[in-house]
Amino acid sequence: MAVIFEVDRLKKEAQALRDILLKYKDKEPDANLCFNALDPVIQRVLYGKITKPISVDDIDCDYYFIEGSLRPIHGMLSAYVDFIDHITGQDTDERRKRLAAIEIEDEQNP
Repeated sequence: MAVIFEVDRLKKEAQALRDILLKYKDKEPDANLCFNALDPVIQRVLYGKITKPISVDDIDCDYYFIEGSLRPIHGMLSAYVDFIDHITGQDTDERRKRLAAIEIEDEQNP
């Protein structure tokens, strides 16, 4: 299976993640932590310095979005997953199933 890597789409996803982190970074300490950790990578994307998938190991803060304090914030998880899907070249269907399962679990356990 060929990896599709669309730089313009990645830039939009990077900006969306940056925007939501900026919105919450002064209210939520973990959003501030993740903003500081991810912004260098996001800036590289926005300036066109990342043009092929990178390793998921190069991206910090997965825990905070998937299992931690940022998960319940509306739009945060989906912005992160969209960005991670694309920048790492991972199978979108696999990640979408993971996201859907998490969202269903959140709805069942408010």
